[in-house]
Amino acid sequence: MKGYIKRLLNDKFIRCLLFILVAYLAILFFLFLSRCAFFISNWDAVDAIDSSIKQLYILIAFRRGLRFDSVIASYISLIPLIVIFLFAQFRRLNKVILKIILIYYIVCGFGILAISMANIPYYLYFNKHIDTSVFQWFEYFSETFGMVAEESSYLIYILSFVCLFSLYVFLFTRLYKLTIREEEDKQYNGKYYLINSAVLVFLFLFFVGGTYGFFPGGLKRKHSIFCGEIILCNAVMNPVFFLTDLPASMKIDRLIDEETAIKNIGKELGFDISKDIYINKAVENDTIMNRPNIVIVYMESFSSKYLETKGKNGDFVTPYIQELKDKSYFFKKFYSQGTHTNQAITSALYSLPAFFDKVMTTKTNMKLDFEKYAMDQFDELRKKSLTLYGLPNELKNQGYYSQMFVTHTKTYENFDYFAVQNEIDKVYGLEDYPDAKPTSVWGISDEDLLKNALEKIDSISKENIPSMTAILTISNHPPYIYTEQFKNVSVNKDERAVAYMDDCIKNFMKEASEKEWFNNTIFVFLGDHGRNFSSDLQEYNYPLSLNHVPLIIYSPLFEGMPQHNSSLMGQIDFYPVIMGLLGKTPTYNTFGVDVLSKERKYIYFTSDSKLACMSNDYLYNYDFTYDSEFLYRLDDETYENILEENVAVADSMKNYATSMIRGVKYILKNN
Repeated sequence: MKGYIKRLLNDKFIRCLLFILVAYLAILFFLFLSRCAFFISNWDAVDAIDSSIKQLYILIAFRRGLRFDSVIASYISLIPLIVIFLFAQFRRLNKVILKIILIYYIVCGFGILAISMANIPYYLYFNKHIDTSVFQWFEYFSETFGMVAEESSYLIYILSFVCLFSLYVFLFTRLYKLTIREEEDKQYNGKYYLINSAVLVFLFLFFVGGTYGFFPGGLKRKHSIFCGEIILCNAVMNPVFFLTDLPASMKIDRLIDEETAIKNIGKELGFDISKDIYINKAVENDTIMNRPNIVIVYMESFSSKYLETKGKNGDFVTPYIQELKDKSYFFKKFYSQGTHTNQAITSALYSLPAFFDKVMTTKTNMKLDFEKYAMDQFDELRKKSLTLYGLPNELKNQGYYSQMFVTHTKTYENFDYFAVQNEIDKVYGLEDYPDAKPTSVWGISDEDLLKNALEKIDSISKENIPSMTAILTISNHPPYIYTEQFKNVSVNKDERAVAYMDDCIKNFMKEASEKEWFNNTIFVFLGDHGRNFSSDLQEYNYPLSLNHVPLIIYSPLFEGMPQHNSSLMGQIDFYPVIMGLLGKTPTYNTFGVDVLSKERKYIYFTSDSKLACMSNDYLYNYDFTYDSEFLYRLDDETYENILEENVAVADSMKNYATSMIRGVKYILKNN
């Protein structure tokens, strides 16, 4: 028997089949190691689970995860299996073919390990696996690569990938050498035809079953949900499997059709978006008295949780903003519409909600030099950019000059192209700050950014021209930017960066207060979007810190009138609210409402793959990746999904939110 097995293993075809089987097991092993790394990186959240069920649930997560891993390993294995079979039939199964198969496995290994390891810091930052939205970053490869290279906290994941991939290459190279034996006939002799055929059929059926996850009807993303512990359910999912999902923007039509959405929007907002969106409304008070300057500071990744955060010495990491909000209009329940800066621009300035992973400031991938836009040959191309109406248009009609300041190149996310089309007169980027040195891949520091903005505001005011200025900070974005003096604020880099930004804003406001135009200026400070906090991981399916951001409106014009407002509000409401404070009714129909004069029933917001809707009492969430719904009571600290007991509430919130987002898709399509 032993001799027979030895002779059988000397058959080249059998060795090739065994090579594929061992390769399949090896891929599962490396995906297992990647899942272990995911668990270790998220151990704080895992460790918070009830100890009585934790070990059992972790075992279940690994067992279910094996099924998702088998889908990836099986798809990878089917191609070389078929290739080996075909070349064996034509007696061309030689060293060259096997080397090509080896290279194929190495390329596949590079892809799955790179995705698996990159997924870990991505998940820690966004509380979700890598999805199709990351492909948009490839358009800005230098910035994306620079961000990864410069942020030291990513080094552990890069080194882990290098180690795993090196081990992977070594193992597969050894398997290849064991399969190839130079002294043998290069042709398949077919001596063990029945055994070869049986093994071939078995492997083929096994891998086909593996592509279904050995699950009747096929493995779906929803099968990763097996308990109420969100971190464990997410640990089940293979990030490569996750990445194959269709974007939420393509799935929204399954929930509501265009015609129904337009009708529902008409009932809620009082106008037909297919006819009356952006149509000028007749208004009596069409003049802004005193025409105050407006300065809008978008604070990068500034979740409202930072207002509660204290550093090593027990003091708030944002002392100046704490002081400022207590003498301003401060909106406690303010939410960003999306989780990307470009979405904050269109939401706040033009009251257009974010649409999942859509880059809202572009409709074309082509970029042009800012100075060339006036050329006639680009007229048709310019029309492809989104044309919106909101605060910049409103102020332009009142004789305002509008400008925007970013730390990086102004072509990033098409800001300059978008601005020209939408009544922002000038965008200043890295190219326009010759005296400021870049401090990271994202350009200059917040200190230099605010200094440049202050100089331009001062220059324009001397010409007796009112201005609107939008400033986009960057310090709280990896790689984090802060000076040496803030290292003692906290052990966390993001908290140091937030403290640095707070100090930059303090100095900016101090210098501005010495200018003549200060007393006739409205200053706005808002988070462009939030960020994920580990404390959120075991709360709702949708971490609110990603969208719950502060809105602070301060002006010497409002002295004696500060108030903390608890109305539901989103970035889409900023335009009508600021118009109300200016004593003017908004000229354009939009998705926003003036919450200082009208109560909002629901506010809704998105991430790349989730849609959330909030009332004063409930949070509704639709997860498009898992096709799952959740409803939570905001005052219930058990964070239980109460959807089944409150179907009517969930349906009302779902109908409202899906109608609004489907309406945005209509506008994007017909803009």
